[in-house]
Amino acid sequence: MPAMDFLSYLNEIILAGLGILLIISIVQVVVYRRMLRQQQRLLNFMRMHGGDGIGQGLENCTTRLEGIEAQLEEFRNWQCTMEEKLDGCVRTPPVLRYNAFDDIGSDLSFSVALLDAHGEGAVVTGLYSRTESRTYCKPVQDGTSTYPLTEEEQSAINQSRRDRSSVPKP
Repeated sequence: MPAMDFLSYLNEIILAGLGILLIISIVQVVVYRRMLRQQQRLLNFMRMHGGDGIGQGLENCTTRLEGIEAQLEEFRNWQCTMEEKLDGCVRTPPVLRYNAFDDIGSDLSFSVALLDAHGEGAVVTGLYSRTESRTYCKPVQDGTSTYPLTEEEQSAINQSRRDRSSVPKP
């Protein structure tokens, strides 16, 4: 009996040793696969960026990034120039339609404020009646005019300035 117990004990030790070797082998396979993946990434990097090694590839990347940064700075300057030019342009002028006379329907009269970002430009008003129509244009500076403004004209100017102030600046 003691020989059987010894053999059973020996089998347990051998199985435990084999289990440990199996776990070590699995860990080695996982580590090896990760290492192969990293090696493949490094080879792809070197292939994409040229050069004889990592140092040359990184140098090529740095050169390209510096070029991109220069282009980005040029684009920012261009964008600032365009924003300055746009401030002097009329964008989405509000049109206010209304009935100027009690005997006319369909809101045929109108006032439109054509202003830039500084509140300068003109307000154009068209008055329509059954017998005639008239169009007026009044200059506007800083949201006001030297000519008397009707309630509708002032409302169109105020709406234009309000719309301008809600435009976000980058």
